Amino acid sequence: MLIKEFRVINNCTEAEYKIGQLYATAMASKEQTGGGEGVEVIKNEPYEKENGEKGQYTYKIFRLASRVPGFVRALAPAGALDLYEEAWNAYPYCKTVLKV
Repeated sequence: MLIKEFRVINNCTEAEYKIGQLYATAMASKEQTGGGEGVEVIKNEPYEKENGEKGQYTYKIFRLASRVPGFVRALAPAGALDLYEEAWNAYPYCKTVLKV
């Protein structure tokens, strides 16, 4: 097996990158939201585990009805096109759980 490692030089500190990543995620969610569709943030709060891990916990609902073809919307029952996401972001580690 051959393993290749690539290193990319970044022009900001790790703390600046972390803030930029959170900002970019929030802006992308905001741009996709409107008219009852898109991303609904239910919870967005800091968390800390017993092992010292600190991060941000979010619980979101993605409303996807406008993103699927019309015949799928017609066949799907109400709420079937909603996706529920729980995420624990402790940069650089992130755990995400999706539920339908």
